[in-house]
Amino acid sequence: MRDRRTISTARKQLFELFDRVTGNEGERVVIARRTSSKEAVLIAKDYLDHLETASRRFAGDAGQTFSLFGSATLTTPADEVLRATRREQARLRARKEQRLHGTRQRRT
Repeated sequence: MRDRRTISTARKQLFELFDRVTGNEGERVVIARRTSSKEAVLIAKDYLDHLETASRRFAGDAGQTFSLFGSATLTTPADEVLRATRREQARLRARKEQRLHGTRQRRT
């Protein structure tokens, strides 16, 4: 649930709101004028720093690219890897078919 205050109310409660947002990570208070759709948000600076760092890391601006844990980078073109994998699967399938056909012939 988001807490929304008018500017005049937020001004009167500034010290209380400051303690609230700095005491609870992720806590935010939306401040708006009664006559406008524009809004501002009061959050702790530490939380803002955390969000900005996470945003840069996600976007790759922090000198490191975002990657899922356990993901890999291909050093060979993907189509080459796929062709090799398909060849290997075809070889294994042929071997299995030979074993199955050989077993059937022995039974008869």
